Amino acid sequence: MDPNNPNRKSRSTPKYGLYQREIFWKATTAKSHPSSPQKLAQNGWHYTSSNAGQSHTHTHNVSAPIGFAPIGINKIYHPLGELPVATVAGDLNLPYYLSTARSQPIEDVAIANDSKAEGGNGLRFFQLYMPHDDELTGRGIDAKTQPNEAGALWIDNVWHGCAHTWEKVQWVMGIWKEIRGSVRGGSDVFEALALGAKFFIVGRLWIWGLSIMGETGVHHVMRSLLVDFDILLNAR
Repeated sequence: MDPNNPNRKSRSTPKYGLYQREIFWKATTAKSHPSSPQKLAQNGWHYTSSNAGQSHTHTHNVSAPIGFAPIGINKIYHPLGELPVATVAGDLNLPYYLSTARSQPIEDVAIANDSKAEGGNGLRFFQLYMPHDDELTGRGIDAKTQPNEAGALWIDNVWHGCAHTWEKVQWVMGIWKEIRGSVRGGSDVFEALALGAKFFIVGRLWIWGLSIMGETGVHHVMRSLLVDFDILLNAR
């Protein structure tokens, strides 16, 4: 994007294409995907590389139709776990999705998500792995104040969980919202939009960034994705 282009004044969305100019003017040897196996433990790499498979963001005026996918146990990739990721999501004004298999308390993740968000109010969702205990599904448990109980309930009800009946699925849909998806590059976003999609969530990209450079890495790869999408649309 030309920073002197007069059409910039007519845009209401962030000028992500300008980030490309910043990259071009900086010498960098950072890599996202290729070096990640060297940074991650083998189990962490396999966990991230494997596959598992409605948007309410219009009321929040997010920067792009892209969100941060729910990926569990983020401390596999970085000592601070989900906190740097939630922080970047708030800073970029993109929705953040927290996994049931998180490695940080929900309250701490919420604080991180709000810390750099516009108006101190980040947009976030919770991806529920439905346990067998209905009470646990509805209220959860505080791992800080009840660590032993939380561990036992996790093993018995979530990690060793099995398929549920359709009636149970309908019930949980009434109290929670679950949104899932994936995208890796700007061209994927463009193609999905062309096919009628409204929103996508990204996982592996920010995991590579998190494992290499923490919050800075997450910020870089997600901004780069926004740049790729912005340039692809030739938006000005």
